[in-house]
Order: sequence, then C-alpha cells, then structure tokens
Amino acid sequence: VIGFTRSMADEHLYQKTGVAFMCICPGMTSTELMMNKRDMNWMKWVPHTEEMWKMVMDAKMQTPEECAVNMMSVMEQAKNGGIYICSISGMKEITPTVYMH
Repeated sequence: VIGFTRSMADEHLYQKTGVAFMCICPGMTSTELMMNKRDMNWMKWVPHTEEMWKMVMDAKMQTPEECAVNMMSVMEQAKNGGIYICSISGMKEITPTVYMH
C-alpha cells in the first residue's frame, strides 16, 4: 500500500491533476471487528494465538472517533505522498528508509 501510494504521489501527476495521495495506517482501534474474538477462528492454526489475543486485549486502543479526528487532520493538510501512522498517541508522519543496491 505504501509503495502504491508513493507511486501515485508522483509530483508531475500531482501538478497536472491536483489530486494528492496519502497513506494512513491506523493502529489498533477498538472496533466491533477488532473486538469480536469469534472472527479470529481463522487464526487457530497460528501458534500462541491465545497469548497474542491476550496481548491485543490488554493493549491500549484508540477509539474509532479518535482515529477519525486524526485522519481528518491529515486529509486537511493534503500533503501529497505523506505516510502516517494513526495510533492512540496521535498521528505521526513517517519517512520510509530507501536502500540503494
């Protein structure tokens, strides 16, 4: 997703269309989907599933409303090519490391 966003955020394309592309990666959010353990049956083959589930349940999660407020602030900035992590501690812009071969 990040690679696709960065490709679409080409400066020439942005200047031509005015369309900005951003990638927002939400962290753990307390949604019905996240909290519904019965939907986790597909993970029963994964070792240590119960331990992982306990860690997830014990972690602090953002509310959907907190996530939405942070997402709106990023969209208002409309920084073309921006990559953000949205978590309980707020929104953080990240810069991917580029490795040269």
